[in-house]
Amino acid sequence: MMKRISLGFALFLLVGCASLPGQPVTPENWFGQGVSYLKAEQYDEAIKAFSRAIEINPRNAEAYYNRGLAWAKKGDLDRAIFDYTKALEINPRYFEPYHGRGSTWAKKGDLDGAISDYTEALKINPLAADVYYKRGLAWAEKGEVDRAISDYTRALELNSRDAEAYRRRGLAWAGKGDVDRAIADYTEALKINPLDGETYHRRGSAWAEKGDLDGAISDYTKALEINSRYLEAYHERGSAWAEKGDLDRAISDYTEALKIDPLDAEIYHRRGSAWAEKGDLDRAVSDYTRALEINPGYARAYSDRGLARANKGELFRGLDDAKEALRLEPENIAFKKSVAELQSMIEDKRGDWFDQGLSFMKRARYDQAIKAFSKAIDINPRYAEAYRNRGLAWGKKGQLDRAISDYTRGLEINPRDAEAYSNRGTARLNKGELDRAIADYAKVLEINPLDANAYNNRGLAWGKKGELDRAISDFTKALEINPRYGQAYSNRGLAWAEKGELDRAISDYTMSLEINPRDVKAYTNRGFAWLNKGELDRAISDFNQALTIDPRAAQAYNNRGIALGKMGELDRAISDFNQALKIDPRYATAYINRGIAWAEKGELERGLSDARKGLKLEPKNKSYQEVVTFMEAQIGTGKSEEQ
Repeated sequence: MMKRISLGFALFLLVGCASLPGQPVTPENWFGQGVSYLKAEQYDEAIKAFSRAIEINPRNAEAYYNRGLAWAKKGDLDRAIFDYTKALEINPRYFEPYHGRGSTWAKKGDLDGAISDYTEALKINPLAADVYYKRGLAWAEKGEVDRAISDYTRALELNSRDAEAYRRRGLAWAGKGDVDRAIADYTEALKINPLDGETYHRRGSAWAEKGDLDGAISDYTKALEINSRYLEAYHERGSAWAEKGDLDRAISDYTEALKIDPLDAEIYHRRGSAWAEKGDLDRAVSDYTRALEINPGYARAYSDRGLARANKGELFRGLDDAKEALRLEPENIAFKKSVAELQSMIEDKRGDWFDQGLSFMKRARYDQAIKAFSKAIDINPRYAEAYRNRGLAWGKKGQLDRAISDYTRGLEINPRDAEAYSNRGTARLNKGELDRAIADYAKVLEINPLDANAYNNRGLAWGKKGELDRAISDFTKALEINPRYGQAYSNRGLAWAEKGELDRAISDYTMSLEINPRDVKAYTNRGFAWLNKGELDRAISDFNQALTIDPRAAQAYNNRGIALGKMGELDRAISDFNQALKIDPRYATAYINRGIAWAEKGELERGLSDARKGLKLEPKNKSYQEVVTFMEAQIGTGKSEEQ
């Protein structure tokens, strides 16, 4: 942009002359000193010199005016106005103070004051083109476009080489919607100053408004050749490319603009729209989201992100965005229509999300089940059964806190949902929250006193708490309700075994196996009971049966290894421990047992190595600590004897 030369500044230079360096400063040359300092941009010294001149002659209007200029240069606008006013009180026909005070009022935002002073200046000098131009600027800022055009026109009549006046008049014509006249004025400005990037940009915008996108792109390109960091030119050229359907070039220009200003929400929004039109919805959503991070009140970005999400199949998130856009602009008809359309799409496309969720659960596709149940909940936030089933899916994924949260939400909606209490109890049992689990199973039994599963599960919780008699009582009640409840027999068998009543344990495991002959755990546990009774052949038979049903039953290999070790078949025992560890490399007990077998074979070093591995996996296990300590002692004793 070309710098303007103030007529007032040109005139005041004729008043007085500066002292030459080395001349003595006398009262008569203070004014000249002030002018010299002002030229040298030493404003504080200039103010001091003009002040001395005013002290000598308080009626020195020129000194007041020039001191006002110095104050204005320092940004002290109120003192500048004071000095201009004093100059005018002394000489009401003094053109320059009116001009200077008008410019100062304009800087302070007092447009009426500025216009009044410019008008007074023009009464004194009706040929001051620069003042017409400045008054035009003030009229334009007040929104009085016709008056602004009139003043710019008068300025151009007086100075036809004023590129800025052409550009400003072009802007005014554009504001009035007279694009052709705007283009004509921008063109004249560019003839005078062909390196004015801003005018190329403005003319480009005018071409775009006329629908001449090629002309617009050409001018934006010229602007960028002059100033490669011209943000608005990249932005608007991008929009022109987008309107022409050249989305790649549009995206490229928006990207360049964002390098210059990475916090421009509108450009992120525009680039998002280009990505959306290209079908790259993920990038579109990403850009809309960035726009909203910068400007959380950007309603259009919410609306467009909602559409992009809907087109991605995320109907509910899309609807949330559309609703937020409408909340920000409740009278926007397009936003109202968008919300209605998305709601209709959800109703049309949802089918029965709940049934879909159940179908996914049957196929163990838990992530898809969660999504389906979530959609059912979005449609009906009080859908207790959907919360319960989503909780089941979270539980299957091992995310017990989320499962418990969903069961709890469902129970808030339906406090009589026994199944939700049961499921929450099981999640809490698996988390080790035994008292809470017991409380949940008790709620189930309040609702349904004949729920065998609740008795069985509460029995498990009592067992984990070490209250074996209560556990056995609950398993027994479960079996009274359902005499064919194989798992309850198996669980009661474990409780009997832990109490040391092995015959009763074996009897319950046997009943469990009559009901379910393929229960690997029942064979493994019965085998372990036989093992503890010293009936090793029966134990091995049960472990063999378990491994026939499930060749990857690590516990059966481990237990059979113990039995073989007790029979003195250490190599076969070690082979079984090897198999157990191959299946489960973190099976601490198998390491300990293999270590003992090695030790019994006389290979203490190998035995200690295995025992240490087992202890590393379960460092708080006192039995493992004792095994390691014993082996270390044995090895130490052996070394002492060798010495």
